[in-house]
Amino acid sequence: MPCTTLPQNFRSLVKQIKRCSPRSQSWRRPPPVNQAERLVASIRHLSSSHRIAAALVAFSHLRRYISHPLSRYLDHPISSLLAAATYLRSFSHGTGLHALSFFLGLLPANPFTVSRIAAFYAAFGLLDSARAAVEDSSTALAFPWNIVISAYLEKGYWQDAIFSYGMMLERGIKPDKFSISSVLKACGELRELGLGKEVHRHIRSRDLECDLFVYNALLAMYAKCGAVDNARKVFDEMSERDIVSWNSMVLGYSSQGRWDETSEFLERMRLEGFELNSVTSNTIICGLVYSSNHREALTLISQTRQRKAISALDSVSLLLGLKACSVIRYQTQGKEIHGLAIRSNFDELENISNALITLYSKCHNIGYARIVFQKSSARSVVTWNSMIAAFAGINNVHEAALLLQEMIASRTQPSQTTIVTMLALCADSADLWP
Repeated sequence: MPCTTLPQNFRSLVKQIKRCSPRSQSWRRPPPVNQAERLVASIRHLSSSHRIAAALVAFSHLRRYISHPLSRYLDHPISSLLAAATYLRSFSHGTGLHALSFFLGLLPANPFTVSRIAAFYAAFGLLDSARAAVEDSSTALAFPWNIVISAYLEKGYWQDAIFSYGMMLERGIKPDKFSISSVLKACGELRELGLGKEVHRHIRSRDLECDLFVYNALLAMYAKCGAVDNARKVFDEMSERDIVSWNSMVLGYSSQGRWDETSEFLERMRLEGFELNSVTSNTIICGLVYSSNHREALTLISQTRQRKAISALDSVSLLLGLKACSVIRYQTQGKEIHGLAIRSNFDELENISNALITLYSKCHNIGYARIVFQKSSARSVVTWNSMIAAFAGINNVHEAALLLQEMIASRTQPSQTTIVTMLALCADSADLWP
């Protein structure tokens, strides 16, 4: 017999079914906004703490009751999760989040998600995948493209960086200062002066963002391409300059052997309170030494030391200074550099010890050379050869022979240089050493 009346508890039963049916979209109540925001904040905190498993659990809770009108709450959590996957190098989580981003409609338009996905693939060295993610997007912002271009620069793929910049322009995306400085770096590394000038013209014609960061990139590009006069024009236009600007100009002039302009800029730097960094200082000193301007190299080292700009002098600077002193037999200044090496704890470095032995032997101070040799804790074949050459320089066959025996006893294999030095010494002394 059919039932014509409803049970008395039917309404309460329906309510229980609604509460127990998470898949029923029509019965789902949107959560309070403040609760959604709390979940988003929790996901962000857990992701920043690299607790990706707990963050994914919180994200599943957020998705369970957020309907499409509130999907604006999903883009930032996805970005936070992708950042955590990138940090933890979790490829499976990252690719899963990439697929989920498509499902949630965050791709191809959401710039935050696109940027995070590009950064994720770049972290794994999958630069083609990173570029594909950006190319497939519809975002009009430069930031995702900057991630790809920077990733290519980090790997030294200069051509790919320039190609990506070109694609960015073809799509009508306005480059920012990071895009411009990156492509200028690639032009400088490839010595693509023509392309670098084209980028410069593009900056001027489109009134693009051009600050100190971009100006320094222009200076470096022109200096590396050997167009130091173009760099000078840019330098003179700059209303603001920093240590990078000055170093680029000094490096540009010194790399072309234009020592008058180099000296001019060094003096101007000093007057404006700037000091060379160690890389630029060493480049200038090296250029001076290998162009036989040894006194000028030593003058620069002395001036830097007198200004107490010790940060610009490292072991390479001192090594170059010792080489210059050896060539022109400047024992006094060589001793000063020796003292500076001791105070800087560089005197125990093998190349410094070898250079000191050579310096003192060239200045016929065998006693000092022997002291440096004896204090040397790590004696390579070069160290032994330097000391043997010191005795050969004063035709002391006996001491050179004893040192060779000591060298063999220390299980250091004599090199061709060792044998040639000893044979030449014996021939000069007409002494057939047994």
